[in-house]
Parts: sequence; C-alpha cells; structure tokens
Amino acid sequence: INAEYMGFHMEEYLPHAEHNYERRRRDFGRPINFTESNVFYENIWPDQRLTQSFVDRLSCDKAVQCTTTCASHKVNTTTVNLQSDGMLHAEGGWPAGTDSKDVERKLGIRRSIEKTDLFKNSVNHLGDNVLRCLKQNVSVDIYEEYFSGVGEGDHSGEPPTARSHSVFRDPTNARRTAAFISWYPDGARKLAIAYCCLRFQAIPGEGFPTTSYIWDINNPNIPETELRPASQLCCLEFNYRDAHTLLGGCYNGLIELYDDRAGGLAVGTSLIEKSHRDPVYDVCWLQSKTATECISCATDGQVLRWDTRKLTEPAEILSLEVKGSEQYGAVCMEYDAAAGAKILVGTEQGDVLSINRKAKNPQDRISAPYTGHVGAVHAVKRNPFALRYFLTVGDWTARLWTDELRTPIVTTKFHKSYLTDAAWSPSRPSVFFVTKHDGWLDIWDYLYKQSEPTYSVAISDAGLHCVSVQAKGQFLVLGGVDGSATLLEVSDSLVSHNSNEKASFLQILDREYKRERNLERSQTLRKRDAIRNRKAGLEIKQDDPALYASIEEKFAEIEAEPALPPSRTQSRISILARNALAGDSPEAHEPSSSKLPVHDDEPIVRQGRQQTEAHGEVVHVGEMAEVHEGEVAEHEGEVAEHEGEVAEHEGEVAEHQAEVHEGELAEAHQEVEASPVHN
Repeated sequence: INAEYMGFHMEEYLPHAEHNYERRRRDFGRPINFTESNVFYENIWPDQRLTQSFVDRLSCDKAVQCTTTCASHKVNTTTVNLQSDGMLHAEGGWPAGTDSKDVERKLGIRRSIEKTDLFKNSVNHLGDNVLRCLKQNVSVDIYEEYFSGVGEGDHSGEPPTARSHSVFRDPTNARRTAAFISWYPDGARKLAIAYCCLRFQAIPGEGFPTTSYIWDINNPNIPETELRPASQLCCLEFNYRDAHTLLGGCYNGLIELYDDRAGGLAVGTSLIEKSHRDPVYDVCWLQSKTATECISCATDGQVLRWDTRKLTEPAEILSLEVKGSEQYGAVCMEYDAAAGAKILVGTEQGDVLSINRKAKNPQDRISAPYTGHVGAVHAVKRNPFALRYFLTVGDWTARLWTDELRTPIVTTKFHKSYLTDAAWSPSRPSVFFVTKHDGWLDIWDYLYKQSEPTYSVAISDAGLHCVSVQAKGQFLVLGGVDGSATLLEVSDSLVSHNSNEKASFLQILDREYKRERNLERSQTLRKRDAIRNRKAGLEIKQDDPALYASIEEKFAEIEAEPALPPSRTQSRISILARNALAGDSPEAHEPSSSKLPVHDDEPIVRQGRQQTEAHGEVVHVGEMAEVHEGEVAEHEGEVAEHEGEVAEHEGEVAEHQAEVHEGELAEAHQEVEASPVHN
C-alpha cells in the first residue's frame, strides 16, 4: 500500500480464494452506487403436498390494548395551614447608650442631625423624587380601572345552574342536625353552624355531644373554632358590628354570649330561672348605639329582649298573646333595622305576628295575626328591596304577604314534601330559595315563572333543614338533617339583575296587592249586608212571623236566580228588608224581574250607595243612617257568630261616618225618597 493507493485484502474460508479491491485516496467518503446486472425472476409455487398438514380452525377475535391502562381517581390534597407573623418596629436607630424614654435627649440628637450637611443633602435628594412622583399622580390616575365593564354583561338569557363547592360535616359523627347557619359579617369567609338534635324526646343520655363550630370556608376538613355550650345550640348569630362576638340560643332555654378570641367557652350566660322554658329557636341582634341589644324567641310564648352587658335578667318580656285568642309559640323571627321597630314572629300555630316595639300602649304592640298556613311557620323573611313585602314558609307552601293585608297575596303550589326554610337573594329582588324535607332545593325567580320553581337540585338524601345566603348572593349554605352543610355556588343569571327588574317585580306585587284588597273589601261589604239584613229580619220576626216567613221565601227565590249578580241580589234584599221595616208588604216596592237594571249604576243600586272621592270606596249611606254602634250593642246576643267580623270593621264604619256630613245624609235621603222607583 503506497501513499496514492490503499488496498483492502479479504480472505475467504477457502485458502485459494482471494479478492483485492483498490480505490483512490481522494474517493474516500463518497457514496457507493450499486447497479443491477443479470437479474433473474423466479416463481415459487406452493407445494400441494403440504396442504394435508394444515388443520381448519374457527375464526377468533382478540382485542389488544396498546395504551397504558388508566383509572379515574379523586384525591383530596392536604390543606396547608398558613400563619401570618409580623413585627412592629415602633422606635429605634438611636446612638448606643440612648434611653428611648428620655424625650429631651432624643430631641437634642434629632436637632444635631438636622444641622449636618448629610441630612440636608438627603432631604434635597429625596424631595426631588417625591416631587416627581406627585407630578406623575397628578397627570396619570394610577387607580383608574380601564376594564371595569368587562365580564358584566347581561346574563338573563343564561339558564340557571348551581354547583357544589364543599361539604362541612359534623366532626362528632353524631346524629345531629345543622340547625342554624350564620355568615361571618366581615368578608363572608367564615361560617358559624349550630348543631342540635331536634327530634322530640330522642336525645340520648349523658355523653351526647353539645359542641358547635366555626368553619373557614376554605378548609372544610377541620373547624377553626369549637364552641362548648352548656346545652345544645339551636341558633347562633354573629354580631353585625363586632365580628368576633356571637349570640347563641340553647336547647334548655339559656342565652349564651361567645367571643372567638377568648376560646370556646361562653363569656356570658343567662340565669336558668330568668330564661326561656322551651328551646330557643331564633335570636336576632337589634340596631342600637352599643350593638349589645338582642331578642330571643321560643315556643313558651315569650319574646325576651336582652342586653349582653347584663345577661342576668331580660330587659323586657313580651308575651305573645292576642286579644281573644290563646298564647302563641314562636318558632322564627325577622328583624330588619330599615323596617323600623317592627318584628315579625312566625308561630307554631301557623300565624305570623307583627310586634311594634315603639307602641305607646302595651295592648297595641301585637297586631292582628296574618293567617294562612295550616302548619308551623318555619321562616319569615322580608324582601331586602321592598320591606313591606315578606315571605313565609310553612306546611307545603310558601306565601308572599304585605304589611297592609292579613291574607297572602301570592301562594305557591302545594309541594309533595314539607318545606323547612327560605331565604331571599340579596342581589336580585325576585329570587328566593326554598329548602324541602326530601333534600331538594327550589330556586324561584318570580319575575319569569310564577307556577313552578325556575331551578331545582337535589342536595341530600337525608333532607334539608335550613339555608343561609351570602351577602353578595353568589354562595349559599344548606344545612342538612344528617349534620352536613353544603356550600353551593349559583350561576351569574341568579346573581346579576337588570336595571328595570326591581320596578317590574314591584309592579307584579302591587297588582296582586290591589286585587287581594278589592276582594277583601267586597267580602267585607257582603258580610256587613248579611249581618244587617239578618238584624232587620229578626225585628220583623218579633212583630209579624207571617211577614218574616214570606220575606224568607222571597230571599230564597232571589238567591236561586242564576243570572243575577251578587251585588244586585244584596240590593234587592236590602230593599225588601227596608220596606218590611216600614210596614209595607215585601212585594209592594219590589222591582219585577223584567225591570231589573242591566248595570250596577242604575237607580236601584245607586239609591243605596254613594261613591266617596277621598278613598274611592263604596259607602252605604242609607244603611249607615239606620245602623250604628248602638244597634250593634242591642243585638249582640243575636249575632254572636258574626261578632268577629263586626269588631274587625268597626273602625272602618266610624271612619266613613266621620267623612259623611249630616247635611249630605239628609240630601241623600231626600233624593232617595224623590226617586220614581222608591215612590
């Protein structure tokens, strides 16, 4: 092998076979191109003799998973407990040996430093920087929000939804109910949940847990504070001004005051002989200068006002007794400082009582009850946008009321399950939440649906007992019968409202209010006509029994006429009774069936009624001239079954009598006597 050529020597197994391949040095590294020459093609046919060795086999399908097998798992990571530590540097930097309490020494050191050139140069240098920052703040608003309207669009078209965030379970694992839930007033980042066994005579003996807890909504595993009362807490409420103070009502009737900074024991407790005799089902903080006044209610028929600075005895005792009825047992309360001194109390008899704290006469503190429910009233909530309207939940229905009427203006359909609690949305006027005993939550948006809930979701199989809504309306907590509390987040369509939503909803409520008021007034007038006609009939019966029998037959004929409206029937009955009192026969001045007026404003109806412009009410002028309070007292025994209706409307009759002058009454009588129908 020389410098210009390099040879490769390859030896075969046979010693006589030898091949030499030579290539130039400059050709090293170049690709080698192979070419074909003398190509031969050959077909190899299958051997027919091998077919006898094959065995027929049925087809077989086999699936092979080439990817890695994965499984779905839920992992709850360990919560990291964070603790904030800080240091307050109040004073320091003085020369060694200087007493920080010696004011004169510190003043002398400060003056000596201010005279040095270094201090002057530092102040001048820092002054330029501060002046530059001030000019920037004047020219550019650093707090301006450039994208404040982004994400706040109209969500009314979105379907309502709700999703669960977390579940707070009773750490004791006892069969207790999450009886009451209260949100932390400062930021709504905590929850106070009162746990109690509400099953009658089902509480175990000694050893049954009585603790309640304060939870951090970001840590549903471990409670933040444990409250250790003397008895089980049925209700628990944060103070609206001091977020560290809580008020609790116990199962044995005691009132206890807690401070989460002082531990889990109560800092104040009422005396057992000065407290309620039944479980305290609700407590409320009252608006006051000191924020220490509160009220409590129980089924013993008492509402007690307390001052937390002195819990040895209640500041005021109010018995829930209405004139002419038995004592009521309170189950829930509603107090809103914007509504004035009125307190609504839901009773176990199914009525709602209104208490006026500032009434001068003690007998006027409790007004006539709002009747409508056939079971205990478990919730009374005022609408935060219209305080004159309030919501109640009892038996199988939820009802809307107004302060002016004693009957509900709106009633939901009868549900299959018992209703347990309700709450208004603080962000939308027409939305409220209702919990049911079968574990379902109903969300009503009365502006869009009046016959059925807008959205319903199943929360717990054990049943729901209470609900509490956050101040912004985005989150709500549902207390279950099994002791669990579920944190729920609702969609934006149930939180954000349009500009005209409040006006539209109030228009619906005002329309229902006027309709119910007109029905109540017409019913009142019919009852009054029936009572006075009955009195007139009793006087005729005493004088002439035969005449009374003929009038009764004529009354039956008039009431049996199907095409005659009720108002005209009452007009004909009034005419018959008045003519009978005058000594005439019933048929003397009775208009024939063919001459009955077509409209209510014809002379026969107009002669006994007068439209007052002041109130827009129908006043029976002729009847008020004949019947007064003295006649009611004379026939008190004869109309005992209608005494309630007469007493209820005595004020209205007296008001109408004061408005109508005696001269107007005389002129009205002259017009009636001069009318051709009367003659």
